[in-house]
Amino acid sequence: MAWQPAKVPTSEQLAAAFDAGCSVRQVAALAGCTPRAVRYAARRGHVLMPQARRRAEIWARLDDPDWLTVELREHQHSFTSIANQLGCSTDDVRSAATTFGLEAPPTRRVRFPLLTDTDWLRQQLGARRALASIATEVGCSESALRAAATRHGIAERRRPRDQRQFPPLHDAAWLNTQYVQAGRSSTEIAAQL
Repeated sequence: MAWQPAKVPTSEQLAAAFDAGCSVRQVAALAGCTPRAVRYAARRGHVLMPQARRRAEIWARLDDPDWLTVELREHQHSFTSIANQLGCSTDDVRSAATTFGLEAPPTRRVRFPLLTDTDWLRQQLGARRALASIATEVGCSESALRAAATRHGIAERRRPRDQRQFPPLHDAAWLNTQYVQAGRSSTEIAAQL
């Protein structure tokens, strides 16, 4: 691209330079003028500058519902990964997806898949299995199992007061007699039960 020194490039020269991948500063250096003069000439000649060209390419992709559907549903890319791929903001991707009624795939990996299966969980708890046994099978804690049951609207199982495993331990008067009057230790009381 041979230009005369200190001459502002024409719109055809600018378009050719920008098409070739030159930046505003590189065009200014080739033309022997300032970057400001190049930007002014581009505006005057209605030539998209490199940054605006890139934005137009990005929005051409985001305005394609088929491409966006493939990225979100088939490739399971998040809004963030698509934004990084295109070089735009996450909000731009979210806005385009919302326009087409698309949602991002779930980003959270399920640590205990069985806890998301309401029917399986209801069946296990309905079979009166011990929470510890179910938690061991799933590989989680009992509290995580209780939280999942609550999340799925499964009523928590509690033993009725009259069906407690060691009823005397819930009787304050009996415990008082054992500790204070009989002078027994916790170990001795546990051995008796």
